[in-house]
Amino acid sequence: MKLHTAVALAAFVILAACQVKVEENVQAAAENQMEALQNEAAEITADAENGVSDVANTLENQAAALQDEVTGDNEPAANAAAGNPANSQ
Repeated sequence: MKLHTAVALAAFVILAACQVKVEENVQAAAENQMEALQNEAAEITADAENGVSDVANTLENQAAALQDEVTGDNEPAANAAAGNPANSQ
């Protein structure tokens, strides 16, 4: 009967060791996935900020061109510098 108890005890020890490994693997996978998601979020934020800056610059150039039209400011150098070659003729 002692042999059966020893085998059962050894089986429980092996099972417990395997359980710890599984928990460590799950935790490591979760940490890796969290890091990947944080990196992706940072990239999305940077892309969004760049997109907003591009749109803001475009709108500023359009506003300057409209202001030039309204005020009659037709200086070619100023319009070309603002990125509006069509108005610099």
